[in-house]
Amino acid sequence: MTSSLTAERVRRDIDVVAHAGLGLDDFFAEAVDSLRRAVPIDAACVATFDPNTVMLTSARKYGDLLGQDHKDPEFGLLEYGRVEPSAFRELVAHKRDAIGMNLLTRGEPHRSDRMAQLMIPEYCFHDEARLAVRDGDRVWGGIAMFRSGAGCRPFDEDEIGFLASLSQTLAHGVRIGLLTAIVAEERTSIAQGPAVLIIDRDNQIAQMSAGSQERIDDLAAGPNTASPSNPIFGLIGAARRYGAGETDVPPRLRVRGKSGMWLVINALRCPRPTDGPARSSSRSKRHGHRRSSRWSSRHSGSPRGSVT
Repeated sequence: MTSSLTAERVRRDIDVVAHAGLGLDDFFAEAVDSLRRAVPIDAACVATFDPNTVMLTSARKYGDLLGQDHKDPEFGLLEYGRVEPSAFRELVAHKRDAIGMNLLTRGEPHRSDRMAQLMIPEYCFHDEARLAVRDGDRVWGGIAMFRSGAGCRPFDEDEIGFLASLSQTLAHGVRIGLLTAIVAEERTSIAQGPAVLIIDRDNQIAQMSAGSQERIDDLAAGPNTASPSNPIFGLIGAARRYGAGETDVPPRLRVRGKSGMWLVINALRCPRPTDGPARSSSRSKRHGHRRSSRWSSRHSGSPRGSVT
């Protein structure tokens, strides 16, 4: 890590922008610029989460990741569809605010499916630092920071400790950013009523109801946005695990679209005609079948709206 003087300057800068009343786009841009002065990186991805389920609600990219969205669906499936010690849900469950992949795997980051199947072969990112943005027991977002090349310097313990120490301050900035958007943005017109997508066994959209694409586009998050479909593929991965009985956390999230409308998004695995209840997948496992998932969204005109 850089000098302690630089680290303290960065800490103060982040504290200032976290209390400056900035919207999320401006706050994240300022925070990433400040962080990379103390912890040099080649790229970063910043996510917001539904604090009730730790499901991804938006993602923004910086550095070498900006504009590279072709593998975003695969990321959502890996992050939420498999058991991975470094997944954000696991970090939250074990109350770990920051980790470095090289440190976590003792110099073998390829032991992680995410690193071996995605980050290393697709982006040449050979180390990753992850920071859970936490305020008490509520996690509002996560930051993934990357270093490129097989010979890159791994994130060290001092850098990971420094990142962890900023978790609560960054969470404060995220919460203010969300509130600022609610107060400042004007709502734009968007089609009313629910939207339904049916995803096939290959994780491709097989069918969608009228207005679904408009709902997906409403999930875009500013100039540095990743693919707006990111939250959907995270839900698909989570639905497959939930349907297999591997987790008790329902695949559900609540998010405010860029239109100003609140959306509640649910996913579930559709049983085959010969299957039992939707949560029971023992039959499909025994016979090698893979069921499709259904993703559905309904709108809530008010932050307090009740939607099922």
